[in-house]
Amino acid sequence: MAQRYKDMIFDNRTTTRHDYRSINIKPCNPTTYKPKERYTRPQPHTLKDMHSLTDYKCPCVPFTLYHKPKEILQTNPRNIQEIHETLEDHEREEVQRTRPRVCLSPAIALDDVEESARHMIVTDMYTTSAMQATKESVMKTLAATNANKAPLSNVYAPPKMITLPHLLKLPYVSPEWRMDSMSFDARQLRTDFDRTEAFWLDHNSTCGECKDTAARKARQNLLTPC
Repeated sequence: MAQRYKDMIFDNRTTTRHDYRSINIKPCNPTTYKPKERYTRPQPHTLKDMHSLTDYKCPCVPFTLYHKPKEILQTNPRNIQEIHETLEDHEREEVQRTRPRVCLSPAIALDDVEESARHMIVTDMYTTSAMQATKESVMKTLAATNANKAPLSNVYAPPKMITLPHLLKLPYVSPEWRMDSMSFDARQLRTDFDRTEAFWLDHNSTCGECKDTAARKARQNLLTPC
């Protein structure tokens, strides 16, 4: 017994560590990080044109395939712009008289004052210092330059005719230059046409197999002795 107490005091022996160990305690394996395998998404099936057998630039049909460009001119310049007036609100007085009162500094009910005073109070309350300084500078600039806003007229001003100086003698143009200009003008289209249709009609649509066959025949012709 004395030896046991001696071991417990000097050798750090305990009952749990030495007397009741029926199994061998193995060290636990530390957790190791195993990276997951990267999933490779299968490539989409390439779409080909049914006529030319060539691949499309995009693997899917573009959403804007049949979208037409917006026209440049959307309005008629001969129609005078109309002045749109604000419609009168007939229920405004009844609503202002029956709704709960809202007070702003200096403790004034907005619905109990006149329209001009209410507009002045609300504008002054919700205007920042920077905006107030900007308005003051703009007003000073307009007062200094005497800028006036022109009203929208119902008629247009008469156009100013442009007169070209009379040419006493026209410059001489050689017949070669005139024939080139006439041939170029004759080749121009004067009606609307479909650019896609014109492109495919002007170019020979050849597929990949046709190109490979032509290259193979050309190589055979080079290798064949005369």
